[in-house]
Amino acid sequence: MIAILSDTTWRLTFSVLLLVGAGAAPVLFPGRPIWMKLFGNIAVLLCVALLVEPCSGSPLRPRFDQADIVLQGWERLIEAGWWLVAARVAVALTRLIVVFESRPRETQFLTDLLVGLIYLAGVLAIFGLAFSVHLSALLATSGVIAIVVGLALQSTLSDVFSGLAVGLERPFKPGDVLWMEGDIEGRVTQINWRSTHIITVESNIAIIPNSVIAKAKLLNRSEPTPARRDLAKVRLESDKSVEVCITTLEAALKACRLLLDDPPPTIFCTGLNADGNEFEIRYSVGSSQHILEARSEVFSRVQRHLYHEGIGFAAAGVQGPGPSAPPSLALLLEQSAVFNVLDAPSRDVLTKHFTEVRLEVGSELIKEGEIPEALFVIASGTAEVTIAGAEGRTMIFRISPGESIGAIGLFTDSPVTSSAKAITPMRVYRLSRSDISSAVKEEPALAVGMESLAKCGRAALRRDAAEPESAEVIRPELLLSRLRNFFHVLAVSR
Repeated sequence: MIAILSDTTWRLTFSVLLLVGAGAAPVLFPGRPIWMKLFGNIAVLLCVALLVEPCSGSPLRPRFDQADIVLQGWERLIEAGWWLVAARVAVALTRLIVVFESRPRETQFLTDLLVGLIYLAGVLAIFGLAFSVHLSALLATSGVIAIVVGLALQSTLSDVFSGLAVGLERPFKPGDVLWMEGDIEGRVTQINWRSTHIITVESNIAIIPNSVIAKAKLLNRSEPTPARRDLAKVRLESDKSVEVCITTLEAALKACRLLLDDPPPTIFCTGLNADGNEFEIRYSVGSSQHILEARSEVFSRVQRHLYHEGIGFAAAGVQGPGPSAPPSLALLLEQSAVFNVLDAPSRDVLTKHFTEVRLEVGSELIKEGEIPEALFVIASGTAEVTIAGAEGRTMIFRISPGESIGAIGLFTDSPVTSSAKAITPMRVYRLSRSDISSAVKEEPALAVGMESLAKCGRAALRRDAAEPESAEVIRPELLLSRLRNFFHVLAVSR
């Protein structure tokens, strides 16, 4: 009997040491990998199970038949410790699965819930197996308590379980751009037990209860791609043909830099009415953060192209003022950022020497590395300005009606550092070197007026120059010197 007690005492003592070591390991060896924690706890479970099996049987079906109350108490404590370590093993397995599946942060509260359930099951096993407590009475008592607590925390529990459902379904994750009915839109920053945090476009934090999220209509702007589709509607004069309107709107969209080429923008006529024809413009941008900027660019380009094509807007139920006409060349020069520095008589002289030209898609206006033979004022259509690079040609900007190109290279007799090519059918006004010579011959004072163009400043010239901002040729003082030389050459040639 003494030998048996000694053997039992030794087994129980060693089991206690193993369980205490397992409990102290996180404190003594912090930062251990999950897999090391898992295998260490499994080893402790197996060793304790083998040690106590001759004494109190398997931990899953224990028998506490020791006559010594002290030894029986130690057996019960070891049984309780064994189930606590078993719960830690289950928790480590859960967290390891989360790591292997690369689950995002929004499922953290799901993991916490599973961990809580595991420890609750472990506590119940300890009461039922280690201390022989009848679980039916315990569960009945805890059920009453749960009902009272549930009624008191009904709203909070609704948020928690709604968050659980959202986490399982995963319709969005932190970082996604989310739209929710009620005109709340922004980037998801956090998903926790009770609420979802969204930073709006106004840089405010909207805290939405999970129960509201679960019932609301949602649009995930980041899935399946971050690209965003948008819609613009315009109503145009009914006396203009649909084909001309669509062609003009297409040219306007071609001039926009923020729109994606894939999928390409589309334009549809959705209604023919006496008080105006309706058009829908659909386009895509790279992400939601560009949507407002792109929308503004679309409206700006549409307004510019329609104005220069002589197409007016219409309002439902309102009779329009009648057919609109495209602006004349004189008005284009007056509104030009380059030629508006000239006085009216000088512009009138130049106007008579411009030639109207129609260009097809792909036609070159200026060519990189060459001295322009003429300058162009855009009446309708869109041209693209590009420069050569290591990976091919790179687009700098796009030219819309009312803008001009080629003047600086022509006046300074300098090669341009970029090319301009029509990407839609275009109508342009062309002014060649010989045309300028004829205009100066007709009105010598024009040369003086052109000098004011050189003095108008870098900002007004940059767009026309089709040069990088650092290009020396567009400095106003250098331009003035070369412009005078240009007119001297013209005078000698006459």
